Amino acid sequence: MDCQSSQPERVGHRTQSANGFYTIGEIPKEISNLVELEELGLGFNSFSGPLDMAIFNISRLRIIELGDNNLSGTLPPNIGSILPNIESLYLNDLTNLIGTIPHSISNCSKLTILRLSNNKLKDLIPNSLGYLIHLQILNLEETNLTGNSSLSFLTSLAN
Repeated sequence: MDCQSSQPERVGHRTQSANGFYTIGEIPKEISNLVELEELGLGFNSFSGPLDMAIFNISRLRIIELGDNNLSGTLPPNIGSILPNIESLYLNDLTNLIGTIPHSISNCSKLTILRLSNNKLKDLIPNSLGYLIHLQILNLEETNLTGNSSLSFLTSLAN
């Protein structure tokens, strides 16, 4: 990947499969140097390795799509303060995503889509998700998350 030019030339290594092309290997750390990046779409590949926290430091990101990869790690505890512009967060089908949903995610005030399904997240679903007034899609299925008896925060969501 060449981060010196205005556009990245390539990310990872492309291999042909029966379904077309997919990218394998680790997500290059140089992506975090793309400070003007607004959309990161690397889903439906075969990326492996740790979920690089440096990606979450690109504050202009509006869309992060990393679903359907072999990435591992946790969500940053301060996700709400480091991604002020995030609108769509796709971290579904990361079977090695562990930990909890940080309460700070409620500070992602522009969030409309939150997909965290099919992973190893655990503990309580934070009621603070109710502060995400623009949230239209919330998918938490196939996780080890639990809710309080009422999940009353759902009634505060606009859609």
